[in-house]
Amino acid sequence: TASIHNQQGRLERVLDQLEKIGVPAEQIAIPLSALQQLGRAQLDGSGKQTGAAKLQFLLDGDTLRSIELEETTHCGCAVDIGTTTIVMHLINLLDGTILGTWSQLNEQKSFGADVISRIQYTMEAPENTGKLQKAISRQLDTGLRSLFTESGIPGCSLRAMTVAGNTT
Repeated sequence: TASIHNQQGRLERVLDQLEKIGVPAEQIAIPLSALQQLGRAQLDGSGKQTGAAKLQFLLDGDTLRSIELEETTHCGCAVDIGTTTIVMHLINLLDGTILGTWSQLNEQKSFGADVISRIQYTMEAPENTGKLQKAISRQLDTGLRSLFTESGIPGCSLRAMTVAGNTT
């Protein structure tokens, strides 16, 4: 953060941090969206600057995708799509702790009580596959939103998701 004692701007700060971790800054593409993330990360909930925190960079090849404060929780989500129930766990990827759990009856049950009945339902009309997909997509979205709301962790912290289910 630029101040009377440190006149360094955002871009210079990012380039310095990249050099410190051994990334040649002149070879990295930095999209505007990544710099905007830095601007948001430097403000706390009340709009006050958080100071000169250490930054973390998410690189994809030679493109800088994300800039975050080091304290950011990197989360993963484990999902089990069962015939009757969907269970989701929000997990801290740094230490493995479970930050939250969400479960709900699988709404696809309205299309058939078991996997075979649901397969038969999709074979009756081409649009039925989309109905099943929309039902599960809505539930996954609801579950993720609930997990992030209850844990107080922003959805942008999600780094990985593993989904298991019956693929028959």
